[in-house]
This record gives sequence, structure tokens and C-alpha cells, in this order.
Amino acid sequence: MRLVLDSMVFVEGVRVDGVTVPSVVDEILEERTRLFFDTHRPEVRAPDEFFVDKAREAADSTGDLPVLSGADLEVLGLALELRDEGEEPVIVTDDYAVQNVASVLGVEFRPVEQRGIEEVLEWQWFCPGCGRVFGEVEEMETCPVCGSDLKRRRSN
Repeated sequence: MRLVLDSMVFVEGVRVDGVTVPSVVDEILEERTRLFFDTHRPEVRAPDEFFVDKAREAADSTGDLPVLSGADLEVLGLALELRDEGEEPVIVTDDYAVQNVASVLGVEFRPVEQRGIEEVLEWQWFCPGCGRVFGEVEEMETCPVCGSDLKRRRSN
């Protein structure tokens, strides 16, 4: 088993050995976690873009893509790459969207502090102002019809 570490591991100060991605390092070095990271250095490895794209496709299919950061997609991509290399990756994260996409991809996850998800969810974006539903929302934050802020809700 190989642990793939999301930024929450470092934010919470959990001491586990594993691998993370460069963008997680960038995120945590901006936070108060720098001291912890300096004393507990994980292996850092950038995933191949092919696997990040596979993670992005899965996130798009569940509706989680707009709420995932680049670091989240890289963590998911790294787990896919490790699995492709014959390892058994386990993503360590409290991020429900990452957990949701990991479930769809068949990648095991382990929460840090929060309770993990219990079922895969699919999401849709809608406008609370005019009621329109949008299938894909990658960059859009407001309704192009009425200007209200878009919201996310469970579709299944």
C-alpha cells in the first residue's frame, strides 16, 4: 500500500509516510504548515499528464471538477499512475470531492480528521434565481441569463 498525501495531512500535522505532488507542496508552503513540512518531508512526485487527464474526466462526470484544485487533480492522477505501475495507492484526504472522484476511479481513500463519504455522489449546477440547470460548469460562476451566483446540488 502506498499513501498519496493531500494537503490536509500537513495542515492537520498527521505523521505518515507517503508521496505527494508538487502543487500540494506549493499549497502548504503558503500556509502555517511550513514548519511541519520542513521536519517531515514526503517524497514529491509529479504525475504524468495522461493520468491527471483521466482524473479530470472522472471529476467532470461526477460534477466535482469545478470544486477541485489543480493539486487535487494531481493527487488523483498520481494515485492512478501508481496503480498503473502495480502499486496499491490510498489517497489520504478529508476533501469530499477528492473522495468522491477516487471512488469513481476505484482508488481507495482514507480520511484524516473527518468522516469519509459513504456513497458516490453526482452533482449538478443550477441557478437559484431563474432555476436553470447547467450540465458543465468549468469557469462559469454566475448565470449567463439572470446573473445569480450558481449553486451546486446533488443530482442522484
